[in-house]
Amino acid sequence: MSTPSADLASRCKTVRPAARAGAKISSSIQGCSWVRNDIVELPTSSSGNTRSGSRAESCSPSQRASSISKNAYSSDDGVSDPMTGGRRVATNVLFNVASQVWLTLLVIVTVPIVLHRVGPAAYGVFVLASLLLGYTALLDLGLTPAVVRSIAVHNARGDRVRLERVLGTALSLLIGLAIVGGGLIALVTPVAVRSVLHVPDALQADARFVLYVAAAGFACNMVLLLFVAIAQGLQRLDLFASRTLALGTVTAIGQVLVVTLGGGLRGLALVTIAINVLSLVVFMLVSRRLLPGIRVRPRLDRSAVGELARFGSMKFLNQAAVQVIFHVDRLIVAAFLPIAAVSYYGVPVSMCQKFVLVQQGITGAFFPAASELHALHDERRLQRLYLSAAKLGKFVLVQQGITGAFFPAASELHALHDERRLQRLYLSAAKLGVVALIPLAILPSLLAWPILDAWIGPAFADNSAQILAVLALAYGLVAVSAVSGFAADATGHPDWNAGLTIASAVVNLTLTLLLVPRIGAVGAAIALLVTGAFLLVTMNYAVQRWLLRIEPRTALVQLVLRPGLAAAGLVLYGLLLAPRVRGLLPVLLALAIGFLLYAILTVLLGVWNQAELAVARSIAGGLASRLRRRNDVMTLRR
Repeated sequence: MSTPSADLASRCKTVRPAARAGAKISSSIQGCSWVRNDIVELPTSSSGNTRSGSRAESCSPSQRASSISKNAYSSDDGVSDPMTGGRRVATNVLFNVASQVWLTLLVIVTVPIVLHRVGPAAYGVFVLASLLLGYTALLDLGLTPAVVRSIAVHNARGDRVRLERVLGTALSLLIGLAIVGGGLIALVTPVAVRSVLHVPDALQADARFVLYVAAAGFACNMVLLLFVAIAQGLQRLDLFASRTLALGTVTAIGQVLVVTLGGGLRGLALVTIAINVLSLVVFMLVSRRLLPGIRVRPRLDRSAVGELARFGSMKFLNQAAVQVIFHVDRLIVAAFLPIAAVSYYGVPVSMCQKFVLVQQGITGAFFPAASELHALHDERRLQRLYLSAAKLGKFVLVQQGITGAFFPAASELHALHDERRLQRLYLSAAKLGVVALIPLAILPSLLAWPILDAWIGPAFADNSAQILAVLALAYGLVAVSAVSGFAADATGHPDWNAGLTIASAVVNLTLTLLLVPRIGAVGAAIALLVTGAFLLVTMNYAVQRWLLRIEPRTALVQLVLRPGLAAAGLVLYGLLLAPRVRGLLPVLLALAIGFLLYAILTVLLGVWNQAELAVARSIAGGLASRLRRRNDVMTLRR
């Protein structure tokens, strides 16, 4: 590690040594026998708040970070080595995307079984209960993304005391919100079942039971948000993804078993709340491993409340708008149409949202990395990161994995003023998001009826195919804007994201209320498609042009032109194949060939640059090496 720059030494005269503290974290990835050791730097001193290495006492953290970012990072200056690197972010994306792909496969397998066992009306009630659990993302008042960003920032700066205060304050606030939110759901349940939702009389008792259980699940999930945010903020998406994968698998197995054994709607609800409690325990243990010596206990610190509120208030407005865009549609369908229509609409939504989770895998990796790079004033690397992530977003479209890895990394780099690295991170994440989108938007849209026919049956396909065709494109358009929104958040501009998302929510809600009573559930899908187009034009241009200062020509070539040519080839393939494909195996084969064709086109058209290909080869080589070591160990044991 190189030494700090001369100008830093001249401005910061008084330097004293401090002991370096390292805490090794061993993470055993599910299905593998290898152990990975990472070093998490924590500040140690007699007072408990001095960063490891040497500290310049007369300089503010922002001055030190800014100066160091221009030359080299050194723990001797009180600023940690940035966690963000191409390999770290790409590895986070890999784990996020892999887990979300597996969870998508589980949905594909379990939905037909559960739907046929309980019936469309009961499944519609289950969809609404699951929707209530999702409202934790709204009613946390923006605390979760604020905590992720604060963890990334304070960990990068080595401020252990501040980190502990933020975590304790967030826990207190989330517990309060859990009690209030769960109580409100329980209070409105009788009225909702009796007067608002079109629930058949025979199902009303079960519906009340399920919604009461959902109220308890809501409270549990609210507290869970904090411990999930710790793994995300520290950019340990490998731990997050492996645990999520295991818990999702247990959930799917439990749901299938309970309906097969005759547990019905009530059994589904009990399985769900049991997994929620198990998830809370699992991630509490993960957090203790990631932050040894940090005590996460309820407390209230005024300055920490202010820090979380400044960022979280804008995020709350943004999240409220997101809930309107992505979740209110099913409530409107339930209010205006028979409860079975929620199933016909909800199944395509569940498919499309799982696809979008791949894009979130990219942006999830992007957000913390972008925050770190922005803090380090690494503008060029932030631009490259954005273009790469946006490009891939049109290829895989699993939004949660991408955003989950991006947000804490971006927050850390923003805290360290590494603008160039932040720009590269942003370009990579945006490219990844764009490229990931194309096959998962185009293929389900063009092959909607064959997919639903092979998956659930021809009668269900007749009711849902048109909805799936529109929703696949709509979710794809919305997902493209995810990296831009997280870039605004990571660089301390959540008001940009919130303002444009609120405007989109107004458009979406207005169109949904107008169209659903007139043309049915497909009206909600059309409203989302228009919303996606609005976000695509406004959000991406604003962030790229004015916040990150990326040239329009650069964004056009890397994010639109080359991926668009690959998409055109895939559209032609889908149009030729759609009338000719029937049956499960032909549909699966058609989808596999389509993905392979698109992947080949992205390579032939030069979508990926040499640096991105090098990172991919490095990760592939690392995984292959680990597999070889595992095989060697197994051979020796024999």
